[in-house]
Amino acid sequence: MAAAQARANVIFDFDLTLFPEESTVSLIKALIHGDENLTRFLDEYKDTQKSLKKKISSAKNYISIISKIKKTSLKNFADSCRTAINPIFSDLIVDLKTAGIKPHVISSGYTEIISPFINDLGIPNEDIAANRLLWAGNQALCIMPSVLNGAKGKVEVVRRWKASGKIKGPVIMVGDGQADRNVYLHGLADAFIQANYYKKSGTHGLRGNFSISESPESLKQQLSELLEKIGNNS
Repeated sequence: MAAAQARANVIFDFDLTLFPEESTVSLIKALIHGDENLTRFLDEYKDTQKSLKKKISSAKNYISIISKIKKTSLKNFADSCRTAINPIFSDLIVDLKTAGIKPHVISSGYTEIISPFINDLGIPNEDIAANRLLWAGNQALCIMPSVLNGAKGKVEVVRRWKASGKIKGPVIMVGDGQADRNVYLHGLADAFIQANYYKKSGTHGLRGNFSISESPESLKQQLSELLEKIGNNS
């Protein structure tokens, strides 16, 4: 992968981009396994992370979901899912860093759940933005308020990172959902790659420095092409 100019940045989503499913939903499914009422609750809301977080925060009847989460549970979950991350992504992060390109992750998931996986990929916590849980010792209490709880949350995170100087130079956003596309649509990313390999999603008529990745294997080449293109145009 050719090196890009001015310390280019690649910002990845996590769920359905680096991880093959919604990590929060997977964790909670594991926690409530055998609880018929809560399993039916998840099925009713289509197992989507957005619906799940909304219902967790608003339905007192399901506060027991959060009360089941312990730091030891998170460790066990991460340990059991280590092989869920395609090794292609680990090689990709190494290639990016070797080329002088800075990888980041912005996710509407939870830092405590996703950071072990991202750290394994070679991305430190300082380069991760995600929601957080409030803890009392080993026990999770609730979800902390976050700008990421909204379709434009990632836009705000990237805007703040740019304003603070945390990221400089060209930016490529890689993700599967509207929140990821919004970063590009708001002019905060120079290019966008739609991750369509774990979940098919519409492109909404995007133009410019945009491509669709239909497999993890194709992502490296698409990043290389876009990095060269935006580097030449910067």
